[in-house]
Amino acid sequence: MIFDTKIDHTIQVTSFGGAGTTMLYKFLDQCCRDIPKNTHDWIPWKHQQVPPADEDVKQGFRALYLFGNPMNTVLSIFRRGYQHWHFERMNESGEGQGLQNLEEFLKHDDDPFQLADHFERWTTAKRRYPIMLLRFETLWEQQEEVFAFLGVPSGLQDEFPKRRERHSDWRKQPVEHRKRLKRIYGSLAKRIQSRPKTEII
Repeated sequence: MIFDTKIDHTIQVTSFGGAGTTMLYKFLDQCCRDIPKNTHDWIPWKHQQVPPADEDVKQGFRALYLFGNPMNTVLSIFRRGYQHWHFERMNESGEGQGLQNLEEFLKHDDDPFQLADHFERWTTAKRRYPIMLLRFETLWEQQEEVFAFLGVPSGLQDEFPKRRERHSDWRKQPVEHRKRLKRIYGSLAKRIQSRPKTEII
């Protein structure tokens, strides 16, 4: 579903999933940044389908859009059993095919989570407020720039969560799973990998 509502916060973090949004919201909440109220795990803002309209935001609003390897995203969604919930967040209507489990999902060639569309809408948006686009895998090396953009005091850098090894890594999947993941998300993964580590639009 697409949310188009008035916004009270001035900092928003959004991704298509599996890219550290929850971690960042928890950290920013501790820093007393002006983020959305934590109701229902920062939904709808965490995976909002389109950047908020200019007329819906307050002065000083800015957004951080995180994106990572979509194959890891999908593995993370299924590993945590979030596939039905995530499908509802990423679609206006309809029923996703093969959402029972990862094996069933990989039998189909489509992307029911609409990850490519989500990525396109955010990375090509034309808004009067700034949007920082950031590859999740480079978050820690870009930490200083991210802090400056979000208005987080540099003295809190040591409080930022340490980087951890991913639980969901498509490269560790069986060969057949890797082939099917690449068939569905290989093109998007290449587009993401070719983008700058960070940019502000």
